[in-house]
Amino acid sequence: MNTPLNNNRLAIYSMMLTFFLDFIGLFMVYPIFAPLFLDSNSPMLDAHTSHFRRTLIVGTLTMIYGVGQFFGGPLLGELSDQFGRKRILILGLSILVIANLLGAFALAANILWLLFVGRFLTGVASGNGSVIFAAVSNMSVNDTERGINLGYLAGAASLGCVLAPMVGSHLSSPAFISWFSWYTPFLFMAIIFLLNLLLIAMVYKDTGTYQRRPLSLTTGFHNIVECFKMPQVNIMLLIYFLFVLSTESTFTGLPIFAVEKFQVSSTWLGYLFGFGSLVAAFSSIYLNKQLSKKFNSYIIVLLASGILCLGYALYLVTPSANWLYLAYGLVGLTCATIWSQQNAIIANMVDAKVQGKVLGVTQSLLSLALIIGPASIGFIASVHYNFIPILCLIAGLLSWIIFIKFYLQFVRK
Repeated sequence: MNTPLNNNRLAIYSMMLTFFLDFIGLFMVYPIFAPLFLDSNSPMLDAHTSHFRRTLIVGTLTMIYGVGQFFGGPLLGELSDQFGRKRILILGLSILVIANLLGAFALAANILWLLFVGRFLTGVASGNGSVIFAAVSNMSVNDTERGINLGYLAGAASLGCVLAPMVGSHLSSPAFISWFSWYTPFLFMAIIFLLNLLLIAMVYKDTGTYQRRPLSLTTGFHNIVECFKMPQVNIMLLIYFLFVLSTESTFTGLPIFAVEKFQVSSTWLGYLFGFGSLVAAFSSIYLNKQLSKKFNSYIIVLLASGILCLGYALYLVTPSANWLYLAYGLVGLTCATIWSQQNAIIANMVDAKVQGKVLGVTQSLLSLALIIGPASIGFIASVHYNFIPILCLIAGLLSWIIFIKFYLQFVRK
């Protein structure tokens, strides 16, 4: 029997699937682009292409996703406040289908510039994350359920991070199936996103009311400026940015740190990242739910942020590579919970009519972290690998300290 409650849960599950696939699309390229473009026999580049240019292409293909997400997050969030969550979700998924088809064709036909276009469009469409946040927030009946549901989204993201490298590496390997090539993961994702689009169209009933407003191409920048003018919200956005800057710097810098300090292999790194993602999934799906039943979002963020900083500090004193499992385990245990609870706090601070806009800004701040974090890591790692965890620790401590001050000044007064 299809009751409104059952339909609501099914719609939330479909949002989790969409978010899961977004992270598959982000992380599946890591085992594809590096071996493709660093190989001197790559069909995409001339054999005499310099190593510097090859690494630059790999880095830019990763970064351009963040650039697209930076613009797409606020734009799609604002559009969802005006035209409805469902319409914009379907629009974003349609773009993802097209972007992955472009990526598949670019790799099959060896057209590099088209691959850049496909990755940029993928980043733009991944701005759907802000729409998903707003939709799930609207479907949650109270603050506790909102924190739990956003935790489920974080769990879906963590599972996406676990499976994405396997999707990319296996679906691009002729050793797995003879006709597989570099383009097959993109073709596979285009089909999956199309099926996801049809699922959203069938199960999600958008019951919100929306108001049309003038829209321009600079909406994203205007929204960021506007949201940073909102009292208290602006402080939470700064806290959120420093937090995601610390985590994105960790994801980029940890492989460099581990290789230079302990000379670990890529296989060992894969196990470490898989372990951290599984811990994050457990934290998001189970631990976050249990904590949300006993504590409010502010208390959870206060405690988890301290443990996160402890994880960063442990990087500096690990005597052997295996100790990184403890340090990175603490990061995985806390980062997904902090992320979901901070988004819940920000969503609760604003009216439902502008939630899409504000949560779109959080998506853009995450994109900025995806750009600034790797760029900063690339510079400081050339000085000394210990500066990598120091940068993460500084950003994490600033986020925690400002949040403590925010809590004492505005919440517990």
